[in-house]
Amino acid sequence: MLARCLAVAAVAVLASAGPPSPIYRPCYLDDYKCISDHLAANSKCIPGRGQIPSQYEIPVFRFEIPYFNATYVDHNLITRNHDQCRVSEFYDNVRTLKTVLTVDCPWLNFESNRTLAQHMSFKEDVVLSFYINGSYPLIRLTTVFDKGNNFDLCSAFTFADLAGGLPIFHINPNDQRTAQWLSKDLTLLHIYEREHIFGKRNWLARSFISRTLCDFGCHH
Repeated sequence: MLARCLAVAAVAVLASAGPPSPIYRPCYLDDYKCISDHLAANSKCIPGRGQIPSQYEIPVFRFEIPYFNATYVDHNLITRNHDQCRVSEFYDNVRTLKTVLTVDCPWLNFESNRTLAQHMSFKEDVVLSFYINGSYPLIRLTTVFDKGNNFDLCSAFTFADLAGGLPIFHINPNDQRTAQWLSKDLTLLHIYEREHIFGKRNWLARSFISRTLCDFGCHH
């Protein structure tokens, strides 16, 4: 009688558990060698070249802010704390044949002289210039690799999330015209910053992954 009860209980447990999860986590999140080897085994990437610098400079970085009909160009863009990014999620989905890699970047800092060109119908662009230094509490970058695309990072989509909220920033206009134009109304800042980080997401994710984990040869 006891054996029969145990058998019934076992069947009930298995039934309630449902089908096995398709999520497979092959590595500990801090085991970058394991993650690197796993990516290399499924793609043509070359395992990590070393750590990304704590500070570096890019001569020109251009990004678009469609909501405000504007093009921005960062001149002499200094990036700090990119080396502090850490892998916060890594798994394979054996059902969809996709791999998810999430990188958390605390207190990324961007400093540059930024040019803004605001576009309008039937008119010339309004061109403005200002110095900006901004620190972001947490930027989260989630990249989805597709087995059907040979885990190609260079064409993979990366989602950027301002997980830590809006940045702490300092702005100085470079001329009187910009000083008069700059708004003190920050009610739409969250829209601007989402589009700003969206414009930088591929460079941030791909440069960190290629330097720290596995080099896919992307032109960021």
